[in-house]
Amino acid sequence: MLTPDVEKAVASHESFVPRKLVHRLSISEVLMTDARRTGRNTYICGAQWPRWHVFYENRPFGFDTALIEETLRQATILVCHKFYDVPFDYHFLLLRMRFAIGHQCAMSQIEPEELSLNLRFDRIRYQGKRLFACRSRAQLKARGQTIGYASADARIVTPPVYQRMRGATMPELDVSVEGRAKGRADGRADISAEARAGVRADISAEGPAGVRLVGEFPDDGAPATGPIPAPAVGKTSAWNVCIGPPTSAFHWPLLVDTSNPVFFDHPLDHTPGMLLLESMRQAVRLALADPSADFDSLDAKFTSFVEIGLPADIRLASGAELPEPRSRFRLSVVQGDAECVVAEVTVAEDHPEA
Repeated sequence: MLTPDVEKAVASHESFVPRKLVHRLSISEVLMTDARRTGRNTYICGAQWPRWHVFYENRPFGFDTALIEETLRQATILVCHKFYDVPFDYHFLLLRMRFAIGHQCAMSQIEPEELSLNLRFDRIRYQGKRLFACRSRAQLKARGQTIGYASADARIVTPPVYQRMRGATMPELDVSVEGRAKGRADGRADISAEARAGVRADISAEGPAGVRLVGEFPDDGAPATGPIPAPAVGKTSAWNVCIGPPTSAFHWPLLVDTSNPVFFDHPLDHTPGMLLLESMRQAVRLALADPSADFDSLDAKFTSFVEIGLPADIRLASGAELPEPRSRFRLSVVQGDAECVVAEVTVAEDHPEA
C-alpha cells in the first residue's frame, strides 16, 4: 500500500533531469523531470511524454505502452543514482519487467503529457555499502487518474564484475562512437545488403509483392519474401522495424540496427531490453494482422544477454493456432539453444475510445 505521504507529494515538471541520471546521451530522449524522497524507500517522480516522437506512437485512442516501459526504466535508474548513491560507471541489468494498464487515455496532440510516478523500492540487497539488487514498483498517474502499475527487477554490478560476465560470451564488436557511425553508413550489419536496401526503402502500407503480414507460411510451405513494411507493425519508419519476415510458422528473426538513435542512444555491447520488448510487440501485431495492437499487460523475464552479432528469433508459443479470444500470448527471444527472454502478455481485444 502507498503511504499518505506519497499520495500528497507533488512532482515537478519544470525541467528534465540531467541525462546521465537516466543513462541517455540525447537530451531529447530524457523523459524524467523530477525525483523526490517521500519516505523510507518510497519516492515520487515526474515524467513528461512527448507530443510527437520518431519511435513512440501518438495514437488517437490511447498511449503507447512502450512509454510505460521506458519511463519505468528511467525512473528506476534515476532513483538508484540519486538516493542509493550508485556510481555512474556501474551497470544495470534488467531481470524482470511487469506492467498492467489501468485507464487508457488518448494523448494530447497539443500539450505534452505530464505524469507522476509513486515508487516503492523493495527486495533491496547490498554488497558491502553498495546497492546490488532491487525491485521498483510504480503507480503511474496522468491527469489525476491511475493509468497503470509497473515493476522492474534490476541487478547492479561493478565494472570489473560486468567485464567478467561479458568476457566469456561477448563477440568482437565495435561499440565506439566511430564504430556506430560506420554502422549508420553500412546499415544493418546482421542482414544482407539486399535486405538492408529493402528495409531502408520507402514501403507502401500494402508492402512489396510477396510479403505476408501474419506469421505463417502459405499453403506451399514457402517462406515469406521481402522486408516487413513499417505500417504492418504500426510504425512510420522502416528504421523502427525490429523483426524480419517469418522463417517458420510464428518465428521471426530479430533485426538489430545499432545506428537506431532510440535503442542505441549510447554505446551498448548487447541488445537492449527495450528493443527486445518492442520486437515481441511487433510479432503479436503481425500474428493478429493488427498494426495498432498493444499490450494490456506484460510480464517479461530476462535470463541472459542477447548478443548483437549473432542470430536470434522471436517465437510465439501458440504455434499454428492463435489463442482465443486472441488476447493472451507467450513469447520468447531465442538465441542459439537458449531462451534469453520469456514474456506473458495480454492484448486489448478492442481499442479504447478516443
